[in-house]
Amino acid sequence: PEGRRAKYGETDSPHELGAVLVAAIFDAFSVVYARKTRRYIQLATGGSGILPQGDLSPHLIAVLAEEAAALASQFLSICIRAVDYCPPVDLMFGEYLRALITADHALVPDDPWGYREALIDAFRVRDIFPIGVPNLSEDSLLWRAPEDTLPACEKLSFSHLKFRGDPSAPAGTEELTRQARVLGDFITSGRRAWMFGLADPGLLPDHRGEVALPTIESIRTTRRVGPSGQVVFDLVAEVTQWRTARLSNGAEFRVYGGATVVVDPEGSIRYIIAKSVASEEREQRQREFMESVPGQRLWRLRAHGMAPVEGLFRMAHKVEPPTDDVTWAPSQHASRVMDVPLRQGRQ
Repeated sequence: PEGRRAKYGETDSPHELGAVLVAAIFDAFSVVYARKTRRYIQLATGGSGILPQGDLSPHLIAVLAEEAAALASQFLSICIRAVDYCPPVDLMFGEYLRALITADHALVPDDPWGYREALIDAFRVRDIFPIGVPNLSEDSLLWRAPEDTLPACEKLSFSHLKFRGDPSAPAGTEELTRQARVLGDFITSGRRAWMFGLADPGLLPDHRGEVALPTIESIRTTRRVGPSGQVVFDLVAEVTQWRTARLSNGAEFRVYGGATVVVDPEGSIRYIIAKSVASEEREQRQREFMESVPGQRLWRLRAHGMAPVEGLFRMAHKVEPPTDDVTWAPSQHASRVMDVPLRQGRQ
């Protein structure tokens, strides 16, 4: 019915699920826009807040349009910035909400217009809830610093990094390789791997499948510009690992895990946003999906086991499953987008 809000869980269609997420963002945008333009409406209506019939003043239209454009730029920046605070595998809508709240809070602790409140409420109305969060308060949704105290990784501090001009520009291959090796050594030493969602093959109980070595998928510096003009730098990296499991028919498939790691300019670990590769719950969820009707069209049996079909993104636009034989190519992790500075502050 007209006016009804579509909710998460009502459909398995990729497009309709995406529409639910986009609608939640637009709901939050509308709430904040109404808050920020209320003062102009009150001035234009002598305090009543009720616009008269007929054409609006061109000056009022210009002011409202400027507010909409500035706010749209801010929301775009918030949404892009959150990508750096998402786990590297199996991202869920509720985790994206946590990433939105954490990324925005880290840069703009003071939120007088209630951007984060509007986002939380919009996701709640759409039935998008993070797993393992006791309530939808802002404090509960924030990603936390590592529970165990970790020493600073001094070789990843900005005083040790080599830049090509601007610190936000990608480093050269040699420097990126050095950074990846330093981070890999840091993660795998002192039995810290479990904190990053990784597993030691010898510590997985009764596991007889293959366990891959961890891989640093990417490592890069980020520059974030706040509404007051402050510039904040971080180092963001993704580390992943896979192990094999079996379907009910005995066919092997891969379970992925790992973490997004956010390191401050002094080399201290700010956040570890992890998905455990050893999680039996995640393994079972993946198994159930692969054996379901929707999941069966996305996987094919190959010589080495089950593998995703090629062109999964293109398949979102297909009504029928592909009938041609496909050769599996390892999935590529989507590149992260550099943070976009805010056009205006939150005044």
